[in-house]
Amino acid sequence: MRIFMQVSTYSYKSYHYFAVRLKKIMPDLVFGVQTSTKSALDFLKNQKDIDYWIFEKDPSFFADKVTKYQGLHDFEQLLRHKSLWRVVATDRMLGRAYLYGTEGYEFKQKSNRNYILKAFSAKLKWFEALFQEFSPDIFMPAMAMSDVGVTIIKQLCDKYDVIYAVPDSLRVQNYCCFTNTPQIVFPIIDETYQKLLNDHNSIDLNPAIKLYNQMTSEFDAPSYFDAVNEKMKKIDFTFAIKIKKILVLIYNLTKLLLSGEIFHDKYKGYQEMRNYILLTLQHLRFSGSRFGTILKQDQKYLYYPLHLNPEYSTLNQGTMFGNQLTVIEALAKSIPVDWVVYVKEHPAMVKEIVRSKYFYYRIRELPNVEIAPTYANTDTLISNAEMVVVINGTSGWEAILRGKPVVTLSDYMFNVMGLSSKCTDLEKLSIKIHDEVNRAKKINIKERKRRILIFLLAVIECGFWISHPNEFFYIQPGTDEEYQLCGEELASGFVKYLNYLQKEKGYSFGIPQET
Repeated sequence: MRIFMQVSTYSYKSYHYFAVRLKKIMPDLVFGVQTSTKSALDFLKNQKDIDYWIFEKDPSFFADKVTKYQGLHDFEQLLRHKSLWRVVATDRMLGRAYLYGTEGYEFKQKSNRNYILKAFSAKLKWFEALFQEFSPDIFMPAMAMSDVGVTIIKQLCDKYDVIYAVPDSLRVQNYCCFTNTPQIVFPIIDETYQKLLNDHNSIDLNPAIKLYNQMTSEFDAPSYFDAVNEKMKKIDFTFAIKIKKILVLIYNLTKLLLSGEIFHDKYKGYQEMRNYILLTLQHLRFSGSRFGTILKQDQKYLYYPLHLNPEYSTLNQGTMFGNQLTVIEALAKSIPVDWVVYVKEHPAMVKEIVRSKYFYYRIRELPNVEIAPTYANTDTLISNAEMVVVINGTSGWEAILRGKPVVTLSDYMFNVMGLSSKCTDLEKLSIKIHDEVNRAKKINIKERKRRILIFLLAVIECGFWISHPNEFFYIQPGTDEEYQLCGEELASGFVKYLNYLQKEKGYSFGIPQET
């Protein structure tokens, strides 16, 4: 069996230890790997454990002189949504013109149709050659990569009958699972949930009850990795820290100017200086007492937590809703007369990405939309909301656990429980909001909890545990020991997934059941 892996700056060691562990279980495995990171290439070429097929990105990646329109047309016809431009919009670089409300990620060719199509054509050609040369049986794409390669790889997997298998978080403590779709929903979870639902009289819910009690006891201070990492921590700006921040800004800008690097590539240098200044100003703005409004206690509201942008949830999962102002305006036109839309910035946005100030200006123009303080307590915001709307993400799941009506704007892994509902037609959004509020009221507490417990049991049965998720999901660098454990746990989860494919889908991998 031949397994191909894409690895990044932070993932290559975890995936190497994953390969080492699998090789012990199935000695005949052959591994291919793609990376353009020097540290990864050096490590993979110098290690002695695995004889990898290594594919480096071709330096002439975007050098195609002719756009192969027939190839692009053939590719487009295989797409579910039948538009190559929708795929372009998932790319932070090629689709930069579709990325609204965010500073940075500038790309000189963002409005050049011919260049974009040539680049897409070249990338499609490169991946097609990779599939033909290595002939993988299983392709493991890099996690959370927002570029056209995500869709290209999935289409080629379907074309060549290759298993597409990407691990991701289940947003239940540290549980993860494999999926066969870039939309990051989990068919294995859905199928298991339905089976358990049908057999509910004969299943043992005690493990799920224990997990449920742990999760609900942490509402006000959740401990799962996605809520406690460094990116999410509050920045407290005292007057002294503000002065220090400004002095550091002046020092770094002076250093950049004196180094002369800015003059080597004036466009890039200008963008770096501009983004650094804007990010510093954003830090100060978000910390100000005038940023955000605390609503009156009796004010009803629909809660909409902003997503990081660009990120996988807005580019790949919710492509048509990447412009979140479109979402907010649609919600503002769809809520009952006595509600407001309450928008909260993603805490990680403060440290990482500059949200355009005009984005907030537009929100403030809307008479029935308010912005929450950036570090307002999420538990309180969700608990007091009439409804929660998300493109994707953890807030929708947290709302389900609290018994709130939830509408999602993309495929959502938790919709299988029937405790939330998907809406992608903005013309029908007001009706969906009205109907979902009334539908949720008809689901009694006992039935709601039963569905959640069965879902959690499916997570336990199908998922696997990652002990160091911050390191595994690129949030922060780790030690060799942490990467090794992540790789070994990933291998256990992978074998579990292969067993499922053997048992339920008719594949044969030559591994004992439940190895």
